[in-house]
Amino acid sequence: MRWVLPLLALLVGGIHLCLLFYFAGLPFDVALTDSIVNTGILSLSVWGMLLVVNAYPTRVGVIIYAILIGSFFALSAGYASWQAMRLSIGKDDRSYYMWLAKTMPIRYIINVLICGWLATYTAMEKQAEALENKFLKQTDAAVLHKEAELYS
Repeated sequence: MRWVLPLLALLVGGIHLCLLFYFAGLPFDVALTDSIVNTGILSLSVWGMLLVVNAYPTRVGVIIYAILIGSFFALSAGYASWQAMRLSIGKDDRSYYMWLAKTMPIRYIINVLICGWLATYTAMEKQAEALENKFLKQTDAAVLHKEAELYS
């Protein structure tokens, strides 16, 4: 499972690069810088978000908590990538800065979808694991009870 997230980051970065270079018509160096910065910041955000979601004790409201944490980290990643791209490329290229400002709502939506999905999936997986452990404990207790009855 640990290799899935880096593979997913490479896939998202590659798709981002292709979309910017082929469909948006950005120069390759600008598209590469944009995709590396955006994917790197989003990857760090996802990693932090998963640490926070996994640290939450499994109880009532874990799904809502996961969605809120995912949204917070997605918006933070979007803002951080916007600032990083504005400072690195936007200061030299006014047309790129204008294009970046126009595409930020779409980037925020994509970040919220990615982070929200991963946070919810992780929370549900954690909750399912807790339920499975509870079921195993109940099954073990029932077996021990039955053995105790047979022994007596």
